Amino acid sequence: MVQIRLPVELVMLVLEQAYYDKKGFPDRPTLNTCALVCKDWSPLAQRLLLHHVEVPASARRDAFRAALFSLNDGRAHTLAASVRRASFRITSPSDEDDLVRLVGHCRHLYELVLRVSGVHAFRNATIQALGQSAITERTTPLRALVLHQCGVQSPILYQLLAVWPTIQFLRLGFELAAPAPQTIRTAAKLYELVLYRTPSLRAMSWILSASKGTLRILECHAMPSADYNEILDEYTEHLLSLRIRQSPRTAQFIRKCVSLRELVFIQLSTFLPLGELPQSIEHLAIRYIPGVSTEIPTSIISAVDKLPRLRLISCDVYSTEDPNYPALKEKCREKAVVLDHNVVPFQQYDDPIPLIRYPRGRSVDNFRYMDTGAWQD
Repeated sequence: MVQIRLPVELVMLVLEQAYYDKKGFPDRPTLNTCALVCKDWSPLAQRLLLHHVEVPASARRDAFRAALFSLNDGRAHTLAASVRRASFRITSPSDEDDLVRLVGHCRHLYELVLRVSGVHAFRNATIQALGQSAITERTTPLRALVLHQCGVQSPILYQLLAVWPTIQFLRLGFELAAPAPQTIRTAAKLYELVLYRTPSLRAMSWILSASKGTLRILECHAMPSADYNEILDEYTEHLLSLRIRQSPRTAQFIRKCVSLRELVFIQLSTFLPLGELPQSIEHLAIRYIPGVSTEIPTSIISAVDKLPRLRLISCDVYSTEDPNYPALKEKCREKAVVLDHNVVPFQQYDDPIPLIRYPRGRSVDNFRYMDTGAWQD
């Protein structure tokens, strides 16, 4: 039998197409199968499998440690070098040692996703190890931090931002009310800040203290109260992308964002006015929380006429069943605006990379921006 060997470039294209499932998660069963096809496919599929690793619970972590953390094992170094994203759950102080090993051994780690329970604050030894120059001065530094879960009064976020000045993409999924440190500052110049809950005033001020002039993306799943105006007004001028849940204060806040190119409404209201939108907008999106009733307001259809640079409107796939969808589709056709409902699933989020396009999306094409020197500070 004649054996045909496909070029490496073609194999990679096949594997990249198989990387994400319909829900936006890595399709591990398919990639595992591809790794078994032949020896030519195995290292390529394995590299994609390791792009995002989910660290097992501590009771099942021995095999993971052996695979990635062996100091004298060249294969372990090769595997660890493929990791760009890592998800890690901390439930006891003993997990801190493995966190240090993970960040230390995966020298090209770009994004760290943490869930912390059972630990109020990291030990001083842990923070010192995470802040050593071998980690903070890498050619491929840690850029993105996602803290999905943490105690309301926990100082862990402050501890990490104080020793990781390279963090530029920050996503917080918990309420932060811990007092901001008075003597410790952060040097993290954020490019993106995503808030599922609004932190306390002092916490917000501390988090953004080094980000004036660098913050380009702000996402708030609850509109901050008027008490936050003094803090946020320093950053609105330079925002390029705003993702926000509509409230009576939203229109006033949007007017301050004079450079916006992307505006994403989370759970858009049918009775609150959109207000005057910045003329610079290129991408307008409507996202709805799954399970909550949806309706496309006529104000979105009217906005297509009023935004001269608009080129794309995106919405969730179930918006196609809305009675106003045909009118929106016709208006977009009339104005040569693309209408797209093939968007990142709500439970996922855009890749933490610069705004090279609107939307950034979640794609294998974005992986190159997580590699050495792919973009500048």
